[in-house]
Amino acid sequence: MDHAGRAWPAAKWYVYMEDDSYLFLPEVRRHLSRFDHLQPHYLGSYAAKSGFVFAHGGAGFALSRGAWEASFGAAGPNITEEYFDYTASHCCGDQVLGKALKDHGVSFGENGGDEGFTFGFNPVVHWVFAFSKSNWCKPLLSWHKVHSRDVAEYFAFEQTWDFSVRTPPPFSEVHVN
Repeated sequence: MDHAGRAWPAAKWYVYMEDDSYLFLPEVRRHLSRFDHLQPHYLGSYAAKSGFVFAHGGAGFALSRGAWEASFGAAGPNITEEYFDYTASHCCGDQVLGKALKDHGVSFGENGGDEGFTFGFNPVVHWVFAFSKSNWCKPLLSWHKVHSRDVAEYFAFEQTWDFSVRTPPPFSEVHVN
């Protein structure tokens, strides 16, 4: 994250995903446009470990330029050294990042860093995801733990969607070879 912010200082958002995740990029861009990138926003799927709430790396997450400036920008290029020992004693890079951001005043969450879970960046695949009233009409931003065949089908589905309107085609009309 430190390298991304220094290499691309004009970027509004830094979006992270793992190689077994699928981001619905047009929808991610639409979702992020609701937020002021100059303010400190750290968005993703809720995770907690070692007393810190953070964005689940597998689900993908987004860090605004304002959040980068408040943390990595303010701490300077030695921020990675500051967390060297902590990183060595903890398993997960997404958790270490969450701690570093929190230590520098950037909290996880869409509602002013409220550390609450919101739907969209999903830490599991669609066939194990629990759909309910609480998440039915929420943006679909990602799936995690996807297989290569899923990537092809998600991409084909995405190509049928007119993102200028809010209603996707019925899945029954999507034909994948």
